[in-house]
Amino acid sequence: VAVAETVGDNYGPLTMNFDGSRSRDPDADTPLTYVWDFGDGSAPQETTTPSTDHNYSTAGRYTVTLTVRDSLGKESDPDTVEVFPGDTPPEPVIETPTEGTTFRVGQPFTATASVTDAEDDGDGDATSTPTLEWDVLRHHDGNHTHPWGSGPGGQLEFSGPAPEGLYSTDPQKNYLEIRLTATDSQGLSRTVTREIRPRVVNVSFETDPLNFRLRINGTVRKAPRDLTSWEGYVLNVDAMRQKDRRGRLWAFKSWSDGATKERVIETPPDPKTYTAIFYRIRR
Repeated sequence: VAVAETVGDNYGPLTMNFDGSRSRDPDADTPLTYVWDFGDGSAPQETTTPSTDHNYSTAGRYTVTLTVRDSLGKESDPDTVEVFPGDTPPEPVIETPTEGTTFRVGQPFTATASVTDAEDDGDGDATSTPTLEWDVLRHHDGNHTHPWGSGPGGQLEFSGPAPEGLYSTDPQKNYLEIRLTATDSQGLSRTVTREIRPRVVNVSFETDPLNFRLRINGTVRKAPRDLTSWEGYVLNVDAMRQKDRRGRLWAFKSWSDGATKERVIETPPDPKTYTAIFYRIRR
C-alpha cells in the first residue's frame, strides 16, 4: 500500500520534500523500494528509504505519483499527491458580515469579500486573479449541517434562517457558517470561515389559573414555561379548552395583551411574557 505525502505544505519553494513512510506491505516482504514520479517529465526516482526531495525547475501544479515495490517484485497501486512548487495560496478575506455579527430570522445579508495573491495579482502585472466561491452552511444540533447558500464572485446574498424547531435553538449548536474559498490560476486554494449566530430571546408563557396547557408550534406544553427562541421566529400558540385534574372544564377567556385564542407571535427582540386567562365552564 503506497501513501505519498509532502513534508510540510504542498506549496512554496521549488525544492520540495516527500514522504512515503506510511506505506506498508501486508505480507512484510521487505525491503521496500519507493518509486517516485514527480510529474514534471523528469525520470522516475527509486529510493530504498521512504523520504526524498525533488527540485522543480518551473513553478506550477504537478501530480506526484508513488509506487512501492516489495522484495518479491510485486508493486502497489499508485498513490498521488498534488503539489504547487513556486506558488503560494491566495489570501481571501470575508469583509462582511463582520466578526461577531448576529442575525434575526429572515434578516437579509450581503456577504462581501476581497482577495490578494502574491503570484496572480501581487505586483500589478498579473494576467489573472484568484476566483472566489461561497458556501453558507446551517449547523444543526452540533452534529450535522445543511446547505444554506452558495455562489461565485465577490459577494453573496442570503438571509437568517429560522430554527428547525424550539428543540434546536441553542446558539452554540445552531448557527450559520460562511465559507469563502479562493483559488489561484494554478488551482491552489485557501478557505476562510466566519460564524454568525442567532439573536436568542427568552419567551415565557403563563396561565391563569396556573398549570394549564398551551399548544405551541404543534406541541402541548404545561405553563408556566420558559422557551428559548430566536428573534423573528414565528410561534403559533393556541390556548385550547381543557380539563383540570378534578375533571372540571375550562375555556379560553383572553390573553393578557388582548390577542385572540389562536395567535401568532413573532419573537420580539427583548424577553416577554404572555399569559393566557381561562374561565371555568359550569354545567
